[in-house]
Amino acid sequence: MYPILFKIGPVTVYSYGVMVAVAFLVSVYFASRSNEKIADLGLVLLISGIVGARLLYVLTEIEYYRANLFEILMIWKGGLVFYGGFIAAFVCGWVFLKRNKMPVLKTCDHIIPYLALGQAIGRIGCFFNGCCFGRPTNLPWGMIFPGGSIAGDTYPSIHIHPTQLYSVYTNFLIFGVLLLFKNWKKFDGQILYLYLILYSVSRFLIEFLRADNPQILLGLTISQVICVVLFLAGVIMCVVKGLLTLRTSYDTL
Repeated sequence: MYPILFKIGPVTVYSYGVMVAVAFLVSVYFASRSNEKIADLGLVLLISGIVGARLLYVLTEIEYYRANLFEILMIWKGGLVFYGGFIAAFVCGWVFLKRNKMPVLKTCDHIIPYLALGQAIGRIGCFFNGCCFGRPTNLPWGMIFPGGSIAGDTYPSIHIHPTQLYSVYTNFLIFGVLLLFKNWKKFDGQILYLYLILYSVSRFLIEFLRADNPQILLGLTISQVICVVLFLAGVIMCVVKGLLTLRTSYDTL
């Protein structure tokens, strides 16, 4: 729990910003080894993803930011909602791929595992920053966040779920599963759809333990509502594409 890594004179280096940068560089490095255009795509995804993630976060905390407009730009202190970034990056990435005549689903299958890897690394930044925190708990791995962090100021001297670390572990697991499954995929888009299913389930469950997201519909947070939509989309597309692939294979016999 180190929101500030160090200071050099008037310059403050925040752990959250550093880990987001590391997540981006690591993900793009591994994803672009077989295609140089992936690096350009990575830059597009980074910019659009940060803008979309910040916009959704600001919308969920609109009352606070109405009174603190300048802080909307202070993303280095934390405050990004992944699904906002994912949707914005997906749209902008789709446009980039179409303009560069790159196969959309095939490219998505290639880069999606490294997105999960980047998420895992980025969530370490959330842990250092004390954002995306959990509810109070009596479980032995509950953690007390120090004062000065968002979690510590919200629950001073109280053990809470380290939901950031839950996300780190599950995203590393998803990364491994997707990387392994790439060798067995039967159709383009299958890795993307599998990611939507796996991530939606993990995020939906972790949201029940988080304390920083307001409930908006039927006791669910906005992230959980999006989880349901993306989970259904992933399942439907997997089933439809799978049946079409089987039919094609049958017709060629």
